[in-house]
Amino acid sequence: MTAMTVFYAAVFFFSQSMLGWAAATAVPERFQVLWTRVVEPNPSQQLPGEI
Repeated sequence: MTAMTVFYAAVFFFSQSMLGWAAATAVPERFQVLWTRVVEPNPSQQLPGEI
């Protein structure tokens, strides 16, 4: 039981760096988005949506 608690806490804290932005640096003050495509989910047509 103790080992599982320690394992859970370790995974939680060590995986925090993998969430969100790919780098630890801030987003530049100025940048350009060259291309993007967003498809909204549509449950009636069973489309999950995508980015």
